[in-house]
Amino acid sequence: MRRVRLFQQPESGPHVDPRSAVVRSLLFPGLGQIHCGRTADGVARAVLYLWTAGTSAVMLMAHGGSGSAIMPVGVLFLLMSFVIYGTAALDSYRQAAGEQPILSPRYLLYGTVGLIMLSLVSLFVLVTRAAHIPR
Repeated sequence: MRRVRLFQQPESGPHVDPRSAVVRSLLFPGLGQIHCGRTADGVARAVLYLWTAGTSAVMLMAHGGSGSAIMPVGVLFLLMSFVIYGTAALDSYRQAAGEQPILSPRYLLYGTVGLIMLSLVSLFVLVTRAAHIPR
């Protein structure tokens, strides 16, 4: 029986022009990794980008008494979406050139767990503030 690991890097991926990988990654984060043959890494980056960008949009558009408390976290999520976008493009170039990515799958996982924890804390603050609004 053959064991498969989700984020295991392939021994030799397809030969891809690094500029082509960057262009795809600039169109949408993760497409460059998928083009390089690292599908799981590309899908993880795409989902993480969508999640951080969407969460920042929701937090920055929040109205009411709790909007100001969530605003700094929304800005942090917006900054993280830019970081994910930029590192996806840079890493797709590096991976196509045969180099190691800056944001390895392990650190991608750690960052995701950290953002989940931050989301839960933000949700707790939002609900707590909404429950204490005087009527």
